[in-house]
Amino acid sequence: LLADITRYLAGYPVSVSPANWWYRSRKLISRHKLGVRLTALAIAALWIGGIFGAWHWREAQETQALADQRFAEVRNMINTLVNELPHTIASQPGSTPLRVQLMDEGIEKLDSLVNSQTDNPELIRELAIAYARVARLQGYPASVNLGDPEKAVKTYEKSIALQHSILGYFQNDVDFAVELARNYSALSLIHYAVFRNSDLAHEYIDKCQEKLTPFIPSGDPGVLGWLVNSYTLEAKWDSHDGNNERAIESNREAHELFKSQSSNSPYLKSYFGQRGHMRIHEEWAEIESSIGNLEKALSHEKKRLDIVLEHLQDDQGTVQLYGPERISGDAYHAYAKRLAAVGRFEEAEKAYQTSIKLWETVQQRFPYDASPQYFLVSIYSDFAEFNRLIALSLQADSAVNVRIEQACEAYASSLKLINKVRIDPRNIPQRNTWSLRPAEISNRFEELCAAN
Repeated sequence: LLADITRYLAGYPVSVSPANWWYRSRKLISRHKLGVRLTALAIAALWIGGIFGAWHWREAQETQALADQRFAEVRNMINTLVNELPHTIASQPGSTPLRVQLMDEGIEKLDSLVNSQTDNPELIRELAIAYARVARLQGYPASVNLGDPEKAVKTYEKSIALQHSILGYFQNDVDFAVELARNYSALSLIHYAVFRNSDLAHEYIDKCQEKLTPFIPSGDPGVLGWLVNSYTLEAKWDSHDGNNERAIESNREAHELFKSQSSNSPYLKSYFGQRGHMRIHEEWAEIESSIGNLEKALSHEKKRLDIVLEHLQDDQGTVQLYGPERISGDAYHAYAKRLAAVGRFEEAEKAYQTSIKLWETVQQRFPYDASPQYFLVSIYSDFAEFNRLIALSLQADSAVNVRIEQACEAYASSLKLINKVRIDPRNIPQRNTWSLRPAEISNRFEELCAAN
């Protein structure tokens, strides 16, 4: 009895009570009231926390799903507005004002998305790519464009600003480096080819090379392709500016980078590799010609043409530059000029005619786009000048008349295109193939008609 009393006072079960689990549990709880209360509070807190955690997780999932949906909608909208619609209507009569309107609306949409202060790096990257695509359509001189390089420069600068804002997220991303380098390269081309600003052209091409050089060990075709392209562009600018030593150095860097790749390199087998090889010979031809080595220039031009005909007739990239006829037409045009320079007139005439035929195919495919007209004006006027100079060197009247008639025909074709697209000389790509301005073409045409 004394033991039971002692146990009862201490809160333990006594022998006279039933020894069931409920009785023993009540005694245990009475002995540890504070601990039991704290345990109960902890369990309740965990339970409530679990409920709130699940709710927040579900809310985060829904938010992420909405963000992903918005991202997809933005991507589809950009693709439709920037890529699909302009190319779909490009071949339609009178579509240029509508294409300009589409590009302006595209810029407004992109600006509004940027101003919404999105913090999604992937979305910002997509917006930067979209800006670059709009800029290319607005006034990139080496492809289909609307002849507005001033707008193109501003749009490219917006793209670059966005890319710099997320540089930390994609510091080691090879594709991102190529995207940024392409923008720098495009600005370099516009500033030199359209605005003749050599300093800015070199500044941007240096930035392009600076961005790509750390990724050379990756062997990525895009990196190597755009790096070789940047060196050849730099050689072109220097050659046009009369700085042949720097032009030789830049083109040699391109050549050394090309040769440093192994024979089974993905770059050498890619479209980028063959196009780079072609550009290297193109610039060697330009450099050799500028220092009077006309035969060497012709040899390099022939190698360029061979590369084009052997490797660059598929649709890997050439379709964005009006199709394979564009790149072949360019190569034949340059080859014709080199042949004429060394007195191989019959071969030059055939090369000119082939180039004209190829570019006329492009012009027929894009009858309401200005850029193919620019190139055709260049080729027509060069062919006309070729015939005029031959006519001046001939003695027989019949032969002279034939040449003058061909020259008049070519000049007339140039003037017809000029009147059709109302060429503004500021927007004409300042290429090595462009030799006469509209006023000069008109004057030459009138002189020949009077002489004939």
